[in-house]
Amino acid sequence: EKVITDDDLHISNTVVTSSSGISITLIFKNKDTVYQIFASRQVYDRIKDFCEKMSPHYDNPDSKYIVKHKLCIDEHLAIAFEKIQPINNFKFDIYEMKRYVQEHMGKIKEDIDKALTFFNQTMGFYHGDARIDNIGYNETTGNFVLFDYDKSLCVKRSLADKRTFAKSLDSYGPEHYHWDER
Repeated sequence: EKVITDDDLHISNTVVTSSSGISITLIFKNKDTVYQIFASRQVYDRIKDFCEKMSPHYDNPDSKYIVKHKLCIDEHLAIAFEKIQPINNFKFDIYEMKRYVQEHMGKIKEDIDKALTFFNQTMGFYHGDARIDNIGYNETTGNFVLFDYDKSLCVKRSLADKRTFAKSLDSYGPEHYHWDER
């Protein structure tokens, strides 16, 4: 607090979250970038490599369904990502979250189908954790997006990703999610 002069970076405008002890994420409320700081060099290097392999595909129109990294900061084991609004932002009110998912179910399914197709077919990658907890809304593009690359691999396993996504949606509504098994 004594060093930071930018009010946007002040502790009162900052949210810190953790991802199972693998990393912490710094979210500055008035900035358009979030920073994920990793606990180990090994995990950081793996996710950095994954992001760098994704980046040549960022000009593809379908990349608007994923969260893109902006830069990697090796000396801090940090990766800067686009800021999005996570769906699980209602974590203290599960009923509000369920209502939100049900209200946007069609668009969530459509957009995340496109994200998984982009991952699996365009890039040949496996997201590894396509669940509601890793889906957010990008206000800039107006799309739901997939984020959190902690379990992502540079291998193709499209049906595994789609099954994980379908299972994640099961508790949010009576209709079941189906996918094209191309």
